Amino acid sequence: MNHAPGQPGQALQTPPVERFPLMSVLAWMTGVAGVIGGGLVWLAPQMFASEDAQRAVMVGGLTAYGVMVVSLVPVALLASWGMMAIVAAYFAGAGLRIVGCLAVVAAALVWWELPAGPLVLGLGLYVPLLLLETGLIGRHLWRKDGLVLPATGNPPANKTEPSP
Repeated sequence: MNHAPGQPGQALQTPPVERFPLMSVLAWMTGVAGVIGGGLVWLAPQMFASEDAQRAVMVGGLTAYGVMVVSLVPVALLASWGMMAIVAAYFAGAGLRIVGCLAVVAAALVWWELPAGPLVLGLGLYVPLLLLETGLIGRHLWRKDGLVLPATGNPPANKTEPSP
């Protein structure tokens, strides 16, 4: 007997829960940070006459990369709690990112006396890493909710329908 999903006699199948791909996200972020950061370090002496230009770009780039990695910790820890926990952890990570960036930039400008221009150039790495992180977490959320099934590509039946 063939029943449509959600009909009597047919149990709804819940897709398996996909674990948060922390190592994959870190690998992607490290690769992108290495390529773009290397280009910024090479570009710094051509753009700025300061002796500390490369060092300032490296501090800015490492800060952007470091705060992104740290902001993944709450997401990875709370990923098994469900979609809302991941979203809340993502925004908690955003708070960690801004506090971390401000603290390192203040230290770099005040204590280490690095030039501001190259430091901001290095912090430019923040934007592509943020876009990448958002895309990878969004992809995980899309799969975690079971909106796409690998075999068919079709959305599953409504799981909230009561069985008569």
